[in-house]
Amino acid sequence: MEKIRPITNPRNNLIRFIRSLKKKRTREEKCKFLIEGINSIKEALKTDIEIPYFVYSLDLYRVSGGKELIEDLQQRGERLLLVSEAIFNKLSETKTPQGILAVPSRLKWEEKNIMEAKKSFVFVLVGIQDPGNMGTVVRISDALAMDGIIVSEDSVDHYNPKTVRSTMGAIFRMPIYKTDDIREYLKKMKDNGFKIISTTLSDRSQVHDSPDYSSMDKIAIIMGNEANGIPEDICEFSDLQVKIPILGKIDSLNIGVSAGIISYEVIRQKGWRPVNGDKE
Repeated sequence: MEKIRPITNPRNNLIRFIRSLKKKRTREEKCKFLIEGINSIKEALKTDIEIPYFVYSLDLYRVSGGKELIEDLQQRGERLLLVSEAIFNKLSETKTPQGILAVPSRLKWEEKNIMEAKKSFVFVLVGIQDPGNMGTVVRISDALAMDGIIVSEDSVDHYNPKTVRSTMGAIFRMPIYKTDDIREYLKKMKDNGFKIISTTLSDRSQVHDSPDYSSMDKIAIIMGNEANGIPEDICEFSDLQVKIPILGKIDSLNIGVSAGIISYEVIRQKGWRPVNGDKE
Protein backbone atom coordinates (compact mmCIF):
# COMPACT_ATOMS: atom_id res chain seq x y z
CA MET A 1 0.00 0.00 0.00
CA GLU A 2 1.34 3.43 -0.93
CA LYS A 3 2.24 5.51 2.09
CA ILE A 4 0.06 8.62 2.48
CA ARG A 5 2.10 11.80 2.44
CA PRO A 6 0.85 14.56 4.70
CA ILE A 7 0.10 18.06 3.48
CA THR A 8 3.00 20.25 4.61
CA ASN A 9 2.48 23.44 2.62
CA PRO A 10 0.75 26.16 4.67
CA ARG A 11 -0.24 27.85 1.40
CA ASN A 12 -2.31 24.85 0.32
CA ASN A 13 -5.74 26.22 -0.67
CA LEU A 14 -7.65 23.87 1.60
CA ILE A 15 -5.41 24.63 4.58
CA ARG A 16 -5.86 28.36 4.01
CA PHE A 17 -9.63 27.87 3.82
CA ILE A 18 -9.74 25.91 7.09
CA ARG A 19 -7.67 28.56 8.85
CA SER A 20 -10.04 31.24 7.58
CA LEU A 21 -12.92 29.53 9.40
CA LYS A 22 -11.55 30.91 12.64
CA LYS A 23 -13.11 34.19 11.49
CA LYS A 24 -16.83 34.74 12.03
CA ARG A 25 -17.27 36.42 8.65
CA THR A 26 -15.89 33.40 6.77
CA ARG A 27 -17.99 30.96 8.79
CA GLU A 28 -21.10 32.92 7.85
CA GLU A 29 -20.17 33.36 4.19
CA LYS A 30 -19.17 29.73 3.62
CA CYS A 31 -21.75 28.19 6.01
CA LYS A 32 -19.02 26.04 7.56
CA PHE A 33 -17.42 25.84 11.00
CA LEU A 34 -14.76 23.89 12.89
CA ILE A 35 -15.05 21.12 15.43
CA GLU A 36 -12.01 19.67 17.13
CA GLY A 37 -11.20 16.69 19.30
CA ILE A 38 -12.21 13.05 19.50
CA ASN A 39 -15.27 13.43 21.73
CA SER A 40 -16.78 16.35 19.79
CA ILE A 41 -16.35 14.51 16.50
CA LYS A 42 -17.90 11.34 17.94
CA GLU A 43 -20.91 13.37 19.06
CA ALA A 44 -21.22 14.93 15.60
CA LEU A 45 -21.16 11.49 13.98
CA LYS A 46 -24.22 10.49 16.02
CA THR A 47 -26.25 13.12 14.13
CA ASP A 48 -27.01 13.66 10.45
CA ILE A 49 -24.86 16.79 10.24
CA GLU A 50 -22.99 17.07 6.94
CA ILE A 51 -19.19 16.83 7.30
CA PRO A 52 -17.40 17.12 3.93
CA TYR A 53 -13.98 16.21 5.31
CA PHE A 54 -11.86 15.46 8.36
CA VAL A 55 -8.29 16.66 8.96
CA TYR A 56 -5.83 14.79 11.14
CA SER A 57 -2.16 14.49 12.01
CA LEU A 58 -0.15 11.50 13.21
CA ASP A 59 -0.49 12.90 16.75
CA LEU A 60 -3.95 11.34 16.73
CA TYR A 61 -2.45 7.86 16.99
CA ARG A 62 -0.85 8.83 20.31
CA VAL A 63 -4.21 9.77 21.85
CA SER A 64 -6.50 7.21 23.46
CA GLY A 65 -9.19 6.26 20.97
CA GLY A 66 -7.51 8.04 18.09
CA LYS A 67 -6.60 4.96 16.04
CA GLU A 68 -10.10 3.55 16.49
CA LEU A 69 -11.69 6.81 15.35
CA ILE A 70 -9.63 6.92 12.14
CA GLU A 71 -10.51 3.30 11.40
CA ASP A 72 -14.20 4.07 11.95
CA LEU A 73 -14.02 7.08 9.61
CA GLN A 74 -12.27 4.97 6.98
CA GLN A 75 -14.97 2.29 7.21
CA ARG A 76 -17.59 5.00 6.76
CA GLY A 77 -15.85 6.14 3.60
CA GLU A 78 -15.28 9.66 4.92
CA ARG A 79 -12.83 12.00 3.23
CA LEU A 80 -9.67 12.12 5.38
CA LEU A 81 -6.84 14.61 4.95
CA LEU A 82 -3.50 13.93 6.62
CA VAL A 83 -1.46 17.03 7.49
CA SER A 84 1.87 17.54 9.21
CA GLU A 85 1.90 18.21 12.94
CA ALA A 86 3.13 21.75 12.29
CA ILE A 87 0.21 22.45 9.95
CA PHE A 88 -2.31 20.93 12.36
CA ASN A 89 -1.04 23.06 15.23
CA LYS A 90 -1.71 26.16 13.13
CA LEU A 91 -5.27 24.99 12.46
CA SER A 92 -5.97 24.04 16.06
CA GLU A 93 -7.53 26.33 18.68
CA THR A 94 -6.36 24.27 21.67
CA LYS A 95 -3.13 24.27 23.68
CA THR A 96 -2.83 20.48 23.52
CA PRO A 97 -4.38 19.36 20.20
CA GLN A 98 -5.57 15.76 19.90
CA GLY A 99 -4.75 15.71 16.22
CA ILE A 100 -8.16 15.70 14.55
CA LEU A 101 -10.71 18.26 13.44
CA ALA A 102 -13.66 18.36 11.07
CA VAL A 103 -15.29 20.98 8.88
CA PRO A 104 -19.07 20.50 9.02
CA SER A 105 -21.76 22.56 7.36
CA ARG A 106 -23.71 24.91 9.62
CA LEU A 107 -26.89 23.45 11.04
CA LYS A 108 -30.33 24.55 9.88
CA TRP A 109 -33.33 24.51 12.21
CA GLU A 110 -37.00 25.26 11.56
CA GLU A 111 -38.12 28.30 13.56
CA LYS A 112 -41.74 27.24 13.30
CA ASN A 113 -40.98 24.28 15.58
CA ILE A 114 -40.61 26.78 18.42
CA MET A 115 -43.21 29.34 17.44
CA GLU A 116 -46.01 26.95 16.55
CA ALA A 117 -45.50 24.41 19.34
CA LYS A 118 -48.19 24.26 22.01
CA LYS A 119 -45.50 23.85 24.66
CA SER A 120 -41.96 25.17 24.52
CA PHE A 121 -39.05 26.17 26.78
CA VAL A 122 -36.20 28.30 25.43
CA PHE A 123 -33.42 30.66 26.41
CA VAL A 124 -33.05 34.10 24.85
CA LEU A 125 -29.44 35.31 25.02
CA VAL A 126 -28.91 39.05 24.64
CA GLY A 127 -25.41 40.45 24.25
CA ILE A 128 -23.59 37.40 25.64
CA GLN A 129 -19.88 37.88 24.91
CA ASP A 130 -18.03 34.98 26.49
CA PRO A 131 -17.79 31.80 24.36
CA GLY A 132 -17.61 29.65 27.49
CA ASN A 133 -20.82 31.13 28.86
CA MET A 134 -22.57 30.51 25.56
CA GLY A 135 -21.34 26.93 25.54
CA THR A 136 -22.52 26.32 29.09
CA VAL A 137 -26.02 27.53 28.27
CA VAL A 138 -26.12 25.22 25.25
CA ARG A 139 -25.13 22.25 27.43
CA ILE A 140 -27.75 23.12 30.07
CA SER A 141 -30.40 23.41 27.37
CA ASP A 142 -29.48 19.99 26.03
CA ALA A 143 -29.44 18.47 29.53
CA LEU A 144 -33.00 19.68 30.16
CA ALA A 145 -34.33 18.75 26.70
CA MET A 146 -35.18 22.38 26.05
CA ASP A 147 -36.52 23.40 22.67
CA GLY A 148 -33.99 25.96 21.53
CA ILE A 149 -31.94 29.08 22.11
CA ILE A 150 -32.53 32.49 20.59
CA VAL A 151 -29.35 34.54 20.17
CA SER A 152 -29.15 38.29 19.54
CA GLU A 153 -26.95 39.64 16.77
CA ASP A 154 -24.59 41.30 19.28
CA SER A 155 -23.86 38.01 21.08
CA VAL A 156 -20.77 35.91 20.48
CA ASP A 157 -21.05 33.62 17.46
CA HIS A 158 -22.26 30.22 18.63
CA TYR A 159 -20.03 28.66 15.96
CA ASN A 160 -16.95 30.24 17.51
CA PRO A 161 -14.49 27.33 17.93
CA LYS A 162 -14.25 27.92 21.69
CA THR A 163 -18.04 27.89 22.02
CA VAL A 164 -18.36 24.74 19.94
CA ARG A 165 -15.73 22.98 22.04
CA SER A 166 -17.31 24.04 25.34
CA THR A 167 -20.72 22.62 24.35
CA MET A 168 -19.21 19.10 24.45
CA GLY A 169 -21.31 18.07 21.45
CA ALA A 170 -24.60 19.61 22.61
CA ILE A 171 -24.49 22.14 19.77
CA PHE A 172 -25.25 19.36 17.29
CA ARG A 173 -28.58 18.62 19.01
CA MET A 174 -29.78 21.98 20.32
CA PRO A 175 -31.61 24.27 17.87
CA ILE A 176 -30.06 27.75 17.95
CA TYR A 177 -31.62 30.68 16.13
CA LYS A 178 -29.75 33.94 15.56
CA THR A 179 -31.84 37.05 14.98
CA ASP A 180 -30.73 40.47 13.76
CA ASP A 181 -33.71 42.10 15.52
CA ILE A 182 -34.16 40.68 19.00
CA ARG A 183 -36.93 43.14 19.87
CA GLU A 184 -39.05 42.15 16.91
CA TYR A 185 -38.37 38.49 17.70
CA LEU A 186 -39.56 38.92 21.29
CA LYS A 187 -42.71 40.62 20.05
CA LYS A 188 -43.33 37.67 17.76
CA MET A 189 -42.80 35.28 20.67
CA LYS A 190 -45.35 37.10 22.80
CA ASP A 191 -47.81 37.01 19.90
CA ASN A 192 -47.25 33.23 19.83
CA GLY A 193 -48.10 32.78 23.50
CA PHE A 194 -44.71 32.82 25.20
CA LYS A 195 -44.32 34.00 28.78
CA ILE A 196 -41.20 36.15 28.75
CA ILE A 197 -39.10 35.98 31.93
CA SER A 198 -36.13 38.31 32.41
CA THR A 199 -33.30 37.76 34.85
CA THR A 200 -32.72 41.14 36.50
CA LEU A 201 -31.89 42.77 39.83
CA SER A 202 -34.58 45.44 39.59
CA ASP A 203 -37.09 46.36 42.30
CA ARG A 204 -39.71 44.45 40.33
CA SER A 205 -37.77 41.19 40.41
CA GLN A 206 -39.07 38.30 42.48
CA VAL A 207 -37.08 35.34 43.74
CA HIS A 208 -36.60 32.84 40.92
CA ASP A 209 -38.57 30.02 42.59
CA SER A 210 -41.62 32.20 43.35
CA PRO A 211 -43.45 32.08 39.99
CA ASP A 212 -45.75 29.17 39.17
CA TYR A 213 -43.92 27.83 36.11
CA SER A 214 -46.04 24.68 36.17
CA SER A 215 -48.96 26.64 34.76
CA MET A 216 -46.97 28.07 31.83
CA ASP A 217 -46.95 26.20 28.52
CA LYS A 218 -44.45 28.36 26.63
CA ILE A 219 -41.55 29.88 28.55
CA ALA A 220 -38.67 32.07 27.36
CA ILE A 221 -35.95 33.04 29.83
CA ILE A 222 -33.85 36.07 28.86
CA MET A 223 -30.22 36.14 29.96
CA GLY A 224 -28.32 39.40 29.47
CA ASN A 225 -24.80 40.68 28.90
CA GLU A 226 -22.23 39.63 31.50
CA ALA A 227 -21.39 43.21 32.49
CA ASN A 228 -24.48 45.25 31.70
CA GLY A 229 -27.37 42.82 31.99
CA ILE A 230 -30.54 43.13 29.90
CA PRO A 231 -31.29 46.51 28.24
CA GLU A 232 -34.28 48.26 29.79
CA ASP A 233 -36.29 48.36 26.57
CA ILE A 234 -35.94 44.59 26.24
CA CYS A 235 -37.05 44.11 29.84
CA GLU A 236 -40.29 45.84 28.83
CA PHE A 237 -41.26 42.67 26.95
CA SER A 238 -41.16 40.72 30.20
CA ASP A 239 -44.18 39.16 31.84
CA LEU A 240 -42.01 38.48 34.89
CA GLN A 241 -38.64 39.51 36.21
CA VAL A 242 -36.75 37.15 38.48
CA LYS A 243 -33.53 37.14 40.50
CA ILE A 244 -31.44 34.58 42.36
CA PRO A 245 -30.83 35.36 46.05
CA ILE A 246 -27.21 36.16 46.89
CA LEU A 247 -26.28 35.88 50.55
CA GLY A 248 -22.60 36.76 50.30
CA LYS A 249 -20.78 39.86 49.10
CA ILE A 250 -20.54 39.16 45.35
CA ASP A 251 -22.69 41.29 43.06
CA SER A 252 -23.85 38.61 40.64
CA LEU A 253 -23.44 35.05 39.40
CA ASN A 254 -21.90 33.73 36.21
CA ILE A 255 -24.37 33.58 33.29
CA GLY A 256 -24.05 29.82 33.05
CA VAL A 257 -24.67 29.33 36.77
CA SER A 258 -27.71 31.62 36.71
CA ALA A 259 -29.13 29.91 33.64
CA GLY A 260 -28.75 26.52 35.30
CA ILE A 261 -30.40 27.53 38.58
CA ILE A 262 -33.44 29.13 36.96
CA SER A 263 -34.00 26.53 34.24
CA TYR A 264 -33.71 23.64 36.67
CA GLU A 265 -36.33 25.28 38.89
CA VAL A 266 -38.67 25.43 35.91
CA ILE A 267 -38.15 21.73 35.20
CA ARG A 268 -38.49 20.87 38.91
CA GLN A 269 -41.92 22.50 38.95
CA LYS A 270 -42.76 20.58 35.78
CA GLY A 271 -42.18 17.32 37.66
CA TRP A 272 -38.73 16.74 36.12
CA ARG A 273 -40.23 16.30 32.68
CA PRO A 274 -39.45 18.23 29.48
CA VAL A 275 -41.76 21.20 28.98
CA ASN A 276 -42.47 19.94 25.47
CA GLY A 277 -44.07 16.58 26.14
CA ASP A 278 -43.09 15.36 22.65
CA LYS A 279 -39.52 14.94 23.93
CA GLU A 280 -40.45 12.54 26.70
